Amino acid sequence: MQDPLTSLYSQGRRQRRVQPVRIVRQTFLAVVALFGAVIFLPAQNSPARQTLLMPEANRPPDANDKIAMDQARHRVDNFDAANSLRARQINDDSTKLLILANDLKRQMDQLGDRPVPDLLRREAEVIESLARDVEKEMTLTIKGS
Repeated sequence: MQDPLTSLYSQGRRQRRVQPVRIVRQTFLAVVALFGAVIFLPAQNSPARQTLLMPEANRPPDANDKIAMDQARHRVDNFDAANSLRARQINDDSTKLLILANDLKRQMDQLGDRPVPDLLRREAEVIESLARDVEKEMTLTIKGS
């Protein structure tokens, strides 16, 4: 008795083996070809195809559009440069503020119980003023329009 998977049918003396994977592959390709013919052939014969995109969305930019895009890019670059300069200044001012505050603290610790001299009070006012200026700089941002 022959195995049904190894030999499905015989022709006279000669036996032909048909592999199940080959049958499945041929069936799949036939279905795909039929599906493609049913879907794509009627679409090619239609007189006016409608697209989802507007024609203006696909057109390349003209000279005026290119100039406008370049100006916008340069404006953003200028604002980025200004913001980085402002950040650097804030960093420098914060460092100076920290140095002054540490120096004032060291001088106050050396005083002990003695009264605070007017020079140290003035220095504390300058430090406070600088701290307010740094705080204002931190809240300001330069934005592109």
